Amino acid sequence: MSNDYDLVIIGGGCAGLSLASRISELGNSSPRTLVLDSRSNYSNDRTWCFWNLPSSQASHLARYQWSKFRVATEHQEIIVNCSDYAYCAVPGDDFYRHSLTTIGKNPQLTIQSGCPVLGSVQRAGDRWEIETPETIFTANNVVDTRPVKAPQVGGAILWQTFIGAEIEVDAELFAAGQVTLMDFEQSPLGRIVFTYVLPFTANRALVEVTEFSPTLLQPSQLQDFLTLAIKDITQGGEYRCLRNESGVLPMGQTPLPQSLSPGHAVGSSFVRAGVAHGGARPCTGYAFQRIQCWATQCAVSLVEKGYPVAHRKDGYAIAFLDHLFLRVLKDEPNLGPNLFTQLFGSAPTPSVLRFLGDCATPADILQVISALPPSPFIRALLDLCRRPGVAWRELLAS
Repeated sequence: MSNDYDLVIIGGGCAGLSLASRISELGNSSPRTLVLDSRSNYSNDRTWCFWNLPSSQASHLARYQWSKFRVATEHQEIIVNCSDYAYCAVPGDDFYRHSLTTIGKNPQLTIQSGCPVLGSVQRAGDRWEIETPETIFTANNVVDTRPVKAPQVGGAILWQTFIGAEIEVDAELFAAGQVTLMDFEQSPLGRIVFTYVLPFTANRALVEVTEFSPTLLQPSQLQDFLTLAIKDITQGGEYRCLRNESGVLPMGQTPLPQSLSPGHAVGSSFVRAGVAHGGARPCTGYAFQRIQCWATQCAVSLVEKGYPVAHRKDGYAIAFLDHLFLRVLKDEPNLGPNLFTQLFGSAPTPSVLRFLGDCATPADILQVISALPPSPFIRALLDLCRRPGVAWRELLAS
C-alpha cells in the first residue's frame, strides 16, 4: 500500500465518513484518499436527527420519521404538527454501515481503522506529513476532523450535555409518530434540563436527558435525571436497556484556529472540520445536515479546485441571533422553558423549522423574532453593548 495520497482525512466520525462517502460517489474523478480512524470498530453509539427540509441531504439514511413533536413545561404542553418537514433520525449503525459500503465501492479510497494520528500534521516541502504508530503518511491535502483541544470551561457560551438509553418495555407506552422534543417538567430552578424521547416503536424508544449549562458537565452528572425520566415514562415498571449514548456539545463556541500556525494560509490544502469547527448550529447543537452540506461542497472543491474547504460561517444575522439567544439562556435560565414553548407555539412551524435548519428566509427570521418576548433580548443586547471590547469581537469572529 502506498503511503502517499492526494487527500488524508483524519477521523472517521460523521464528518470524516460523510466527506469520504461524497468523494467515493465521484467515481474515477475522485482523489486518492486515505481515512485514518483511531477506533477499531463501529457501534451504534450515536443518533443523528434533523428536520427533512427541501435543502436536506442524505435523507434516505433516515430509518425513522415523525410528523409531530411535543414541547412541555410544568404548566403547559404543546403538540406541533411538522408533517411538512418531518423529524428524522439516522441511527449510528445505519450511518456507519452505509458509509463504509459506499467508500468500499471506490478503489481510490482506503480506510485504516485502529490507526491514531500522533500529534499535529507537519509540513515537509510540498507535502503534509501525518504520523501514525506504524508509519508516516504524506498527502497533498489534509482534512482534520479532530477537535483542537478538549472541551473546557469558558470555551463556549453554553455546553449541551446529554445522556440517554434506548429502552424496551413489554407494554405499548410510546406514542406513534410523535417525538418529545423538550420536556422541562423536572428542570430545577436556575437550570435548563429537559427530557427528549424518540419512540422507535410502541414499546422501544431512546430516552435522553439534556442540560444547557455554562458549566462544563460530565454526562454521568445527569444520570439521576435520566433514571427519574425513565421511571416516569415506564410508570415504575420493568424495562430493558439496549444501549447507551452520551456526549458534550459546544453552543456558541469560542472560535478555534483553522490554521496550524500564523504563517499557514486558511482555506488552502489543510482545513479543520466537524462539530468543533463549525459543523454544529450554535443555538441547537444539530450537526448532521450541516456536515452533509459541507461534505458535498468540500468534495466538489477537491475535484474542481484541487483543495478542500472548511465549513461555511453563518451569515451575520443568524450568528447574531444565535449569540443573543444563547446569552439570554445563560443569563436568565429560568426563562428557557417558556422561551421554547413560545417559539414553537407562537411562530409558524415552517418558519421555525427553516430557521433551525439553516435555510430561513428574511420573513422566517422576522416570524421567529416576533414570537419571542423582547425584554430579555433587549437586556442581553444592552449587556453586549456595555462590553464592546470583548463581546462584539467574539461575536463577529464566530
